[in-house]
Parts: sequence; C-alpha cells; structure tokens
Amino acid sequence: MGTFKYAVFGQAKTGAIVGKDGWLFTAEELEVTEEFHANMSRAAIQIARVQSVMKQQGTVLVPVIVPDKADVFAQMLRQVRPDDVQHRRLHFMSLLADLDVAALDAFGAIKAVQTGFMRDDTHWSPRGMPRHIAKAWP
Repeated sequence: MGTFKYAVFGQAKTGAIVGKDGWLFTAEELEVTEEFHANMSRAAIQIARVQSVMKQQGTVLVPVIVPDKADVFAQMLRQVRPDDVQHRRLHFMSLLADLDVAALDAFGAIKAVQTGFMRDDTHWSPRGMPRHIAKAWP
C-alpha cells in the first residue's frame, strides 16, 4: 500500500518524507521533540559508561556517529530543517568530547562517496558503508 500511495500520490508512508527527485527521508530527521536535547545527553552518558566498562575489560570502543541522510543530502529536501536538527551531529560530538569519549564522525566519509544512502529508501546503501568509514579513521 505504501508503494501504491507513493507511486500514485507522491506521498510516503507515515514516518517518511518525500524530497526532491524521489528522495526519501525519515520524519525524525526533521523533528525536534520535547526530549530532543535530554535524549542526546542521555545517549552520550550511556556511551561513555559502556566505553568505560569495555576499557576496563581491555576493549577499545570507538563510536561511529552516522549523520542523518538529510544532513548529507540536505539539498534534496523540500524544506529547511530546524536549527537544532541541523546541528545535532556536531552537538552530539561535543557532548561525547566533554565526556572524554573519542568518536569518529562519519559525515566526511559518507559525504565524499555520495553512495552512503539509498535515494528511494531511508536506509544506508549496501555498498556505501562500512568500508568508507574505515578509510576515514585516522
């Protein structure tokens, strides 16, 4: 039914947004909820805790922060994302840095290959990852 609705009316199923030239995005890439900042803070703290536990066990955890598809392909949106959403990745990276968590920002690697996300799906491209992310690691 979702495919029919999209093909006939150009509308995506609930939770998806149709951009230019048939690009699909998830609605959450443009939403700022009441818990937006609190959720990011909780996630950063949880990552720091897990990283600490793993370090005590002799394992190095390096989180890879994957940008929103709308971050990489903003020019394919039909609307402007709220400021909080536009800066989410950088804000999250700064939260991690404040907690002494070394993380990899995958934005540059994904933007460079331009194949990291599927145009007509909200998922990563099967050929776009993780090889390119691994190349971005210093």
